[in-house]
Parts: sequence; structure tokens; C-alpha cells
Amino acid sequence: MPTRPRPLVLASTFAAGLLAGAGALALLGAAPVQEGAPAKPGAATAKPAAASAGDVDSCIVGRAAVAAEKGPFGEVHAFLTGATRSLKDLLVAEIVLDAGKEIHPAHVHADEEFLYVAKGEGTWHFQGKDVAAHEGDTLYVKPWDLHGITNTGKEKLTFFVVKWNGRQLPVPEKPAAK
Repeated sequence: MPTRPRPLVLASTFAAGLLAGAGALALLGAAPVQEGAPAKPGAATAKPAAASAGDVDSCIVGRAAVAAEKGPFGEVHAFLTGATRSLKDLLVAEIVLDAGKEIHPAHVHADEEFLYVAKGEGTWHFQGKDVAAHEGDTLYVKPWDLHGITNTGKEKLTFFVVKWNGRQLPVPEKPAAK
């Protein structure tokens, strides 16, 4: 019987990371959602992929199938996490920031990342500069570049994140301080 992809639940690992000041999105190694969780009627399902090919197979993940993890900043909906044939450490998520909040301060990590502002206004923190973030803006970040986003508007800010490391490439070394 085919199974649907299993989005991860952030839970206590997520909260502990926030308290420790670590990048919250880098902490998605928590417990998976229980097998057999209700799927949206008519939603596509995925069969398990071979371990060598990755654990995320072709699929459609409906927003209703993903539990919101709430935090002091707002909420996270992690749609996909894991590995594909060519990517490891994949994260595809929607993050909703409450007015005046950020998920964590500007940070660096070894992953490549896209952030897309779907709704709201805020401020990008990019390479030591603050730049206005508007609905429809996209940020690409290569490994070890300083980045972040803060909701500086009066309404919620919704953004999508796609973050990964490539399987064929080694994780890049952190450069020496400039």
C-alpha cells in the first residue's frame, strides 16, 4: 500500500533550538508524524523510494496534511524534509511571522536556500545590510552567507523556504573570518 510523505514535527527540538539561539530551521531532525495520519481526500500519495535514491518520492503535499508548529515568532508548516535523488538535508516549508517577529536572528549555515515572501512586508538581513522585503521578493543564499528576515509590518508575514545540500558535492568548509 502506498504511503504519503511524512512531514517532520519540530516539537521540543525546535523549541530547544530557539532557546539555545541556534537556527531553528536547521533543527528539523525531530520525530516524524505517525503513519496513517489522515490525508486530504483526493490528495496524491507517494510510494517509498529506494534508500539509495532518497526518502522523498514524487508527491503532492496538501497544506491541510501538514500540522502547524507554533513558536514565539508565529508558526511553521514543514511540507517536505529529507533527501531526494540529488539533494540531502532538504527542507520545504511555509513560515508565518507575527508582526514584529523573526524566527531567529540573521545567521549562516552550510545549506543553499531560497526564501520567497508570499504575503506581507518585512526587512531582509543580508550580508550585514538591512533591505526592505516586499511581497513577491525572493532571496537566494549560498553557503555561509549571512541572512535572515524580520516582519517589520503590522500584519503577518508569510514566506516560503527551500533549503538543501547537494548529494554530489561535499558540504563546503566554513570560510575563515574576514
